[in-house]
Amino acid sequence: MSIKNESFEWAKIPEGLERKYIVKVVAKTTTSTDHTKDMSIPESQRKIRHYSKEELMLAARSLALRPIDVNHDLDHPITNAFVIDAQSVDDKIEAICYIPSDYWIAELKANRIKGVSVEEINREDVPIDALNVDVKGIIYTGLALVTPPFQAGDPNTQISPMFEALKGHLFFEMVSVESVPAKEPEKVVEPEKKPEPSKEELMEKRVKELEDTVTRMQKTVAESDKKTREAFEKGKKEGKTEVIKKVEEVIPSVLVQRQGSYAVNRLVVDLKRKLREESQ
Repeated sequence: MSIKNESFEWAKIPEGLERKYIVKVVAKTTTSTDHTKDMSIPESQRKIRHYSKEELMLAARSLALRPIDVNHDLDHPITNAFVIDAQSVDDKIEAICYIPSDYWIAELKANRIKGVSVEEINREDVPIDALNVDVKGIIYTGLALVTPPFQAGDPNTQISPMFEALKGHLFFEMVSVESVPAKEPEKVVEPEKKPEPSKEELMEKRVKELEDTVTRMQKTVAESDKKTREAFEKGKKEGKTEVIKKVEEVIPSVLVQRQGSYAVNRLVVDLKRKLREESQ
């Protein structure tokens, strides 16, 4: 399968992923895979497996967000590597992957990774004859990089760096960098400089500030003086009332007054009259 048949026009790359670690993959094609000599699987499963275009289309997106390992070593996936997204295109499955490993990216550029191999489960293998089965109900569970002496079951799988292969294109928008007009440098607008005030203006400003300060102080003092006088008068009145009350408490009652001498009674009457006047 020629690399020219790839599209990847469907893909969107999330922000925040380093572009040097993004690779594009043809993960699976309709090419049949021969497992008749694969001793790692039960004898009953050693068949030639056939994949229809319809099954690939239904299964493709299940490959998204799956882990990535090497040579199907499921216990040792590549740290933080995963399939970003996958899509069925014509008779193949395309995928974009994130492999944040300088080692494996270097191996890829050195052409020491010989394709990929999908990891899958399926609902059933529908027999075609004694050696051939038609695979149905595929769900992809992972993706493996293939290195010698291992070989990919599908010889038409491919893997390559995303951005180097596109040579200057922004993949997620499929736009040439050269076609994007360069932005003009932003002009720095300096604030308008105001002329410095003269000595006379500074003096006038200072005098005005002092006048405002004096006015505020006078107003504050007047308000404070008024409150002080009100409080003082209130205190006098409250104190006088308290004294009158205490004097009244010791003035003889009417009965006592009648039994007393005229001078005493007269004193009591005058005292009460004076107390009434003071209490008003």
